[in-house]
Amino acid sequence: AATYAVNGKRTLIIDMDLAAGDVAARLNVEFDKDIYHCYEDITNHTFEKIEDYLYSYVDGLDIIPAPKDPRDAGKIDPSFLTYLLSKVTLKYDVILVDTNHLLTKTNLVMFDYSDKILYVINNDAMNLKGLRTMVAIFEVMESDKMRVVLNDARNDCNGSYSMSDIKNITKTSIDFRIPKSFHIKHYNEYILNGDIV
Repeated sequence: AATYAVNGKRTLIIDMDLAAGDVAARLNVEFDKDIYHCYEDITNHTFEKIEDYLYSYVDGLDIIPAPKDPRDAGKIDPSFLTYLLSKVTLKYDVILVDTNHLLTKTNLVMFDYSDKILYVINNDAMNLKGLRTMVAIFEVMESDKMRVVLNDARNDCNGSYSMSDIKNITKTSIDFRIPKSFHIKHYNEYILNGDIV
């Protein structure tokens, strides 16, 4: 998102990890209204303008935060997302949606609207098992939107599987790889300060 914004693209991040979203927290963005408030206002016919739910991180990069209260996650009807996207699509050049790894109704709706889906994994058995499941699901959906990103920059992953192992386990190839050289030693300090790395 930062790369797009720095290159002059009007960029929006929608935090769709509805029960545990942390985009606003990671960027130190204070907010009053989140995506649940937007849903509630639309449902109750008190919605006025989408700008009431947009929060600027830096010039050209805005966010719509996930609910502060995780109990609100299950209250959002997936059909609302069509309306939400209609309100932001013409305002932004790029819309990035951060989801969790679950196949919820809201995530499936977002998959349908997405041009590309980046499935980020680490080099460990549980991530590879999850990827194998996703590959099978996307094959059934006859969708070629998914691209796999292997994050080797995490120092807590020992990289126990070779690229050949990963391909054999998951039945797919890695499209992009974030190399170990991208590991940032003091990453947590960037998060605490809300800085773009």
